[in-house]
Amino acid sequence: MPPIDKSQVPVEQVPYALSEAELLLAISTRLSITHTLHEGVSAIIAIAKTEIDAEMGSLFFNDPVTRELFFFPTESDSSHVIRIPNTSGIAGHVFHSGKPEIIDDPYADPRFNRQVDAETGVITRTILCVPLTSARGEIIGVAELINKRSGTFTEAEMGRFAKMVMIGALALKGVHFPELRSEVRAKLAHFVEPLKRSNET
Repeated sequence: MPPIDKSQVPVEQVPYALSEAELLLAISTRLSITHTLHEGVSAIIAIAKTEIDAEMGSLFFNDPVTRELFFFPTESDSSHVIRIPNTSGIAGHVFHSGKPEIIDDPYADPRFNRQVDAETGVITRTILCVPLTSARGEIIGVAELINKRSGTFTEAEMGRFAKMVMIGALALKGVHFPELRSEVRAKLAHFVEPLKRSNET
């Protein structure tokens, strides 16, 4: 039997624990057929959800003009953008601290912003949040996974998710979505160049 081409497997069926090369191929393949930032982010998060067994997730990009984090609810077909102050919630905390967080009981955490649940209709039970950091040490956004399907998120999954976000940013850099401000695209370039060089060596 010939080997399975995992890049062609529907994202919901991508096997757990793909290698970094396989993740890059899967994400790049999905992004090659997307046309909007919403679709691109949804493709990255869909693979992350499968790998880490989470119900949903998002990439938050910082808008340096408005000082807001903006994201698309990836579970919706709508390209409606939700914006929150970049100081708000767990995402805002991780954005400013630069430190990843695992939250097992968000509603008991005073930093949690319930507004997002109200807008999306989601009930958040657990959170895994990691920063998007440029090669220059600048935080350009955060990535979140919400609601581990079984149990709680682990430190190992935190590291895995952070690596997947790096790979996703590398793939995302090559797609020019008009929704991304030029400042964000430039910072994505600084973020992924070291990873690209390491993959080429």
